[in-house]
Amino acid sequence: MNIQSTRRHHHDGFTLLEMVIVLAIFGILVAIAWPAYQKHIRQTRLQDARAALLENGQFMERFYAQNGRFKATSTTWPALPRTETEHFNLTFSGGARGTLPDTYKLQAIAKDKEAEPRWLVLDHHQMVQLCIKNNNKTTCAEF
Repeated sequence: MNIQSTRRHHHDGFTLLEMVIVLAIFGILVAIAWPAYQKHIRQTRLQDARAALLENGQFMERFYAQNGRFKATSTTWPALPRTETEHFNLTFSGGARGTLPDTYKLQAIAKDKEAEPRWLVLDHHQMVQLCIKNNNKTTCAEF
């Protein structure tokens, strides 16, 4: 009896068809999960900007307690401790000139407005709003 004919051939590994099926399933899972992941990333970036705005808001409250006003002078705002996060710039919304002495608004605007068209606004009541512009109409809601 021939020894070679009695041995069974056993190959370890995957066939091309098995690999294609696994890659197709992986592709479908990625296509489903990717938008949720992107949404999570955008939300996390907004939360970071919100935290930085609130930090600046606390600074403004301390400044008011020490100086009796939110403005540094009649035409300037005080220097903020946080002027940016990794993805947002933090600034005052409007100039100090002409603003009521007991009010201010801070804003967090995305550095990449194409990727993140929304922005955050914090007012002197420490209320944070999320704003978006659609068809030349701006809408804001509490965030």
